[in-house]
Amino acid sequence: MKKLLLLLILSLFSIQSYAGSCPDGSEPVRSISDDGTYFVYNCGGSASTSSNTFEIQNPDRYCASVILPNDVASGKKYNVCLFDKTAFKEYGLQVVDKKDDQPVRAGSKSMRFELRDGDCNDPPPPNWNDCKTDRERFELSGKDMFDGEEGWYAWSIFIPKDYVDIETGATDLGQFNLEGIPAAPRGTPEIEIKFKIDANGINMHDVLSNAKKGDYSLLTDTIIDIPKAIQEINADIIIEASFTDIKTGEPAISHIESALKSNKHVVTTNKGPFAVAYKQIFRVASSMKKTVAIEGTVMSGTPIINVLNNGLLGSDITAVSGIMNGTSNYILTKMELGMSYDDALLQAQKLGYAEAEPTSDVEGLDTLAKVIILANVVFDVQLIQEDIEVDGISNITLTDVKNASSKNNRWKLIGSVWKDNNGKVHGSVGPKLVPINDSLYGISDATNALKITSNILGDTTIVGAGAGKIETGFALYNDIISIVNR
Repeated sequence: MKKLLLLLILSLFSIQSYAGSCPDGSEPVRSISDDGTYFVYNCGGSASTSSNTFEIQNPDRYCASVILPNDVASGKKYNVCLFDKTAFKEYGLQVVDKKDDQPVRAGSKSMRFELRDGDCNDPPPPNWNDCKTDRERFELSGKDMFDGEEGWYAWSIFIPKDYVDIETGATDLGQFNLEGIPAAPRGTPEIEIKFKIDANGINMHDVLSNAKKGDYSLLTDTIIDIPKAIQEINADIIIEASFTDIKTGEPAISHIESALKSNKHVVTTNKGPFAVAYKQIFRVASSMKKTVAIEGTVMSGTPIINVLNNGLLGSDITAVSGIMNGTSNYILTKMELGMSYDDALLQAQKLGYAEAEPTSDVEGLDTLAKVIILANVVFDVQLIQEDIEVDGISNITLTDVKNASSKNNRWKLIGSVWKDNNGKVHGSVGPKLVPINDSLYGISDATNALKITSNILGDTTIVGAGAGKIETGFALYNDIISIVNR
């Protein structure tokens, strides 16, 4: 386990706080260093060019290399990046001093970040475009700074009372990108990450001093027994939102059963526990007379579970098939436009459709979990993963896509569950050629669609969003309301 010994002290300010950044209410004065290679910011017009001064080499480049002061970031080299040279803003990142009444955690300096409305990058395709997605961005990143050494990464963030969030969505203040690290099974971290949040702040001098002695207690809270916490918490409904593991279903199975056995309803979009232990979980729910709501497990916010359970009562459903994974469908759609598989996957990752490790999506494992859930919902049969043939889209080439298009067909990753004439239930996952007269033919990008075949209505196709933060949140919200209204 690597422990990274580095202190990052970050100070974030809103637009409103910028004007009052100096004691007299003025903005910091920018000066140019003696050699003309970097900017210096100070109040009162005085500039310092000591060895601890923040240096920006060639700010007109996409990424500027900086060496931060020792009491800010241990003198390590970082990259200041905006991806687009026209987006570089001098006020975006400054090193400020406590002598100018600036907040610091330790030492005499801290980093001051500022974003203003419209601070976005507009690079040429296929790079991610913030300006077209209504986002603001400034990044400071460090990579390969330890050369095999062990240490800690740690930082504290100062947010002023007049902070204004100019981003309409989520605001990211820090992230770890585990690049260049061998892939590990989901749920098995290669790097241990622990957080301790304290409204009064953490004395980093004490943290580092104790860390040298092997005492990391100031960095981490006591490890919580989550199943026990679920049992003891005063709540009527538990929202289970842990990571998905379709092989074991854990830790979600333990969380859900702990909630049910302590007389609580459960709402979740986690596919893992129901791909492994659907009947087991619902038996516990039945014995406790509690509800387990799973609308978001198949098509996110599109209410397919409710349709299958309630909307088609009185009909005999014989098959359900369709596009159940938005990532794979997005990739295939882009390939029809001439984009290579690798480029389409990269774009899907940048848009947030695909994870950094996309195996579950592109190799059909995500669809597999949904097929198993549908077998339980529609046919009351617990299929096991080993009984279902699974294939993904990674072997489909541009030539395959073009040949299909020339014959008015399209490749789609199709998940299916059906009942044969003898009443036996089967499932499959794999790429299939869909003809132009099929209702699934026109489903493009990250959209999902399920075709339900019944004895009365024939084929009924449900089309909707199969992924997304808002859509997933809506599925949880809808399930909560349905429980409350019972």
